Amino acid sequence: MKPKSEANGHAMPAPSCEGKRFAIVAARFYRELTDAMIDGAKRALAQSGVADDDVLVFDVPGCFELPLACKNIIARENVDGI
Repeated sequence: MKPKSEANGHAMPAPSCEGKRFAIVAARFYRELTDAMIDGAKRALAQSGVADDDVLVFDVPGCFELPLACKNIIARENVDGI
């Protein structure tokens, strides 16, 4: 099975998200794992044209707090995606 980023054997370009703002919410219980995931998300956003200043990172203690944190971010921050 081909990765979703490929079509007809050719790599698809990352969509342009220039000028958009994003939040990354990470449960810090497994810090080593979440640090790698945050780095990967930031790289993917940068490849889509998102400026470093337009990426907000929020930490929560564990996975139980993720939904409420996302709800609060939606209510309080001007972001285009989480």
